[in-house]
Amino acid sequence: MRCLNTRRLNERKSGELTSCSNSYRKDNVKYKLYKMATIVVLGGCGGMARYAVRFFLLEKYRPLISKLIIADLNIKGAQEFTRSLQDDRVETVRMDVCDNKALVALLETCEIVANFVGPFYKFASLVMSAAIEANCHYLDIMDDTQPTLDTLEFDAKMKAIDKIGIVGIGASPGLTNVLVRHAMNLLDRDSSTDVVISWGDCFNAERDGRLPPKPPQSWMSWLTEGVYVTYALLKTFYQRMTGRVPMAVSSHFVEMVRSNVKTWLDGKLSEKPALTPVRGLFFPNLAHTWNAYYVNHPENVTLGHAFPNLRSACNLLNLDSSDLNDLKSNIVKPLDEGSMSMATAALLLENVEN
Repeated sequence: MRCLNTRRLNERKSGELTSCSNSYRKDNVKYKLYKMATIVVLGGCGGMARYAVRFFLLEKYRPLISKLIIADLNIKGAQEFTRSLQDDRVETVRMDVCDNKALVALLETCEIVANFVGPFYKFASLVMSAAIEANCHYLDIMDDTQPTLDTLEFDAKMKAIDKIGIVGIGASPGLTNVLVRHAMNLLDRDSSTDVVISWGDCFNAERDGRLPPKPPQSWMSWLTEGVYVTYALLKTFYQRMTGRVPMAVSSHFVEMVRSNVKTWLDGKLSEKPALTPVRGLFFPNLAHTWNAYYVNHPENVTLGHAFPNLRSACNLLNLDSSDLNDLKSNIVKPLDEGSMSMATAALLLENVEN
């Protein structure tokens, strides 16, 4: 998770801004209102965005939000979702984020844009540039490594228009960063700490007895050992689920496993070939050692900036040997050779066991 223009954010936290029009108290907490906000949610009827939309519309935030616009290329889906919300503050509009003129015109009507249009390696810079041109605050759930690094160039531009940009405020990155911060707060020192975020077949791991029966209690012992791990609620790279996997998810996975992996190792940003093995990975309170493989993800490159004394931060993919060989031969090798496009690779993933 990366915040652009932290000066502006810190001012809001400390209450130094004096332009707020009024305030209100809810659950014994006093909220300062700068103005009733209009929020545009791009990709607003997508799987992740729907949770954010419902969150924005919670009753306790009603005094803060005057209008919410669901903007999506799938206008029929957006309209159906809007009807299900039964909230007169919600509007819909068809939007193609590649149409910069139309996108800027829409964002000029709002104070905040929440971007859920993936894959982010393709669309994040387009939307962030439009937000700056339209002079509005920006947030997204960016989950690709290189675009996260690229957004650093937007920091000065955000400061110039006195707006805040928050990149990667989803589950991973986002919640993972918050949990790492909590873990680090429990340590006496962080100079010998490794942060490992593990992706793999958590359902089979639980079934096979490789996960502790009561994760919350076990997490605390992992944290005090100086190691943090999250088992994301994903199955293997095959995405064994009902129905089709969204194209953005598949494209993101391909981006994770191709080319070189940027990651924080031995106190500095380093590169390794994708799917380089880590043999015999051991976590306290787990019965097995694990074979895992380096993959791209934003936490690899952002956690080292947040914790300069951190020894390493990496995302690892847990696969068995047959899945690994299939992935390398059917996806990674053709991509590296140029005989397969990203779109074809993503579609291939979507159709495996579906």
